[in-house]
Amino acid sequence: EFEPWLSTTITSPGEMCINCNAIERIGETSGGWIRPDGFPFANSMAELTSPEGNQLAFVPILLNAHGDPLPPDATVWTATDATGQGSGMNADCGHWTGTTGTALYGAAQAGRHEWTDLSSGDCSQSRHLYCFQTGSGAPAVPSATSTEGKRVFVTYHRFHGDLGGVPGADAKCNAEASEAGLTGKRDCSSWDICVFLLIV
Repeated sequence: EFEPWLSTTITSPGEMCINCNAIERIGETSGGWIRPDGFPFANSMAELTSPEGNQLAFVPILLNAHGDPLPPDATVWTATDATGQGSGMNADCGHWTGTTGTALYGAAQAGRHEWTDLSSGDCSQSRHLYCFQTGSGAPAVPSATSTEGKRVFVTYHRFHGDLGGVPGADAKCNAEASEAGLTGKRDCSSWDICVFLLIV
């Protein structure tokens, strides 16, 4: 099962929000993430979202579930900053159910913080999503390819801000993983992280 790398944001100061941040929804799991071609993306959530500003991503995600590259200018809905947290108030396309307002997006070809935190865009635009696998997996080793480990990919399709909420984004990610046969190749207990990258 996949879930989206999406955050939902608060609507007023002081509001409490449980599991609203992408990092909380996806959680810290053992092992890293590899792309469909076997190249490593990141070795851990802690390294990927380090608050010290030294976030570590080995290679850009940039591939869809079939392992095909997306255009180099591909962008991704996230509403998530470099530390995995929501990016402010009312900045998530109405909790991913509308096409008005704005939300943060990342760049599929980027590393460091820009993979999730590049700029803010209008919710009527279409972008891709990131899809991450959860559970236990093998370490992601720099400069090495692997057939084991949790997968991460960018959706082939693009979507505007009305994703049907986070559950709708989850369904979109799982559908593309299933179409590509990734569910039959998993080496972990479940596919829970779906991060959708949207390309403009």
